[in-house]
Amino acid sequence: MKKINLIFIAVLAAVPLSASAGLFGSVTSAVTGGSSTQGSGNPVTESNQLAAQYVSGNLSVLTAQKDMAKALHLKNQVSTIDATIASLKSSASGKVGKSSLEHAGKIIAGSSTAIAAEQAKKPHLSAADKIDYAKGLANLGGGIIHYVGMKNAASAFSSSASSMSPMAAAQDASEIATGLYVVKSLPTSISNLGDSLNEAVSFAKSNKIPVPASATKALGSL
Repeated sequence: MKKINLIFIAVLAAVPLSASAGLFGSVTSAVTGGSSTQGSGNPVTESNQLAAQYVSGNLSVLTAQKDMAKALHLKNQVSTIDATIASLKSSASGKVGKSSLEHAGKIIAGSSTAIAAEQAKKPHLSAADKIDYAKGLANLGGGIIHYVGMKNAASAFSSSASSMSPMAAAQDASEIATGLYVVKSLPTSISNLGDSLNEAVSFAKSNKIPVPASATKALGSL
């Protein structure tokens, strides 16, 4: 039990204090034998793979938000999203850092708020706008499905990270911090984007915009 406690402390030390509290539940579950599946790979490799998968989901969601913002004539939001997409694609060509994912997360959250606020105004959409909105809805559904599909990988990585020796956890702290951030953020991303998708589907129906199959499938996966 003493060894387990030491490992748990070492893993939490790998991330800033503000993030440690959010990770307590997932990492504790893995250490104490909760429902998480056991990871068998290298934690650093799993962290990098998990981050790359999360970036892929981020890009789908941001692309969706760009099309939806374009349909709603939110020009400033479109520009911000474009810059974020370019930045993420640049990061994805190498090793993705925690700061890149944090920034993308803030942009996604801000875009969701801006889109919801504009939809609440019940704007008139042209035929072209409706096409853009439908494209966005399809990509949003795809992004959520992608996130939901990451749950097992996130659980496996959490188990691998929790089983590291104190020395290894300390040595690879910066390497596994990104993966731990994904473990912490994934459930919130799924929940928040699920709410956004529900609102978007209602908006689409009220404006006679066809709801793509991926959006319907995503709602069923929540």
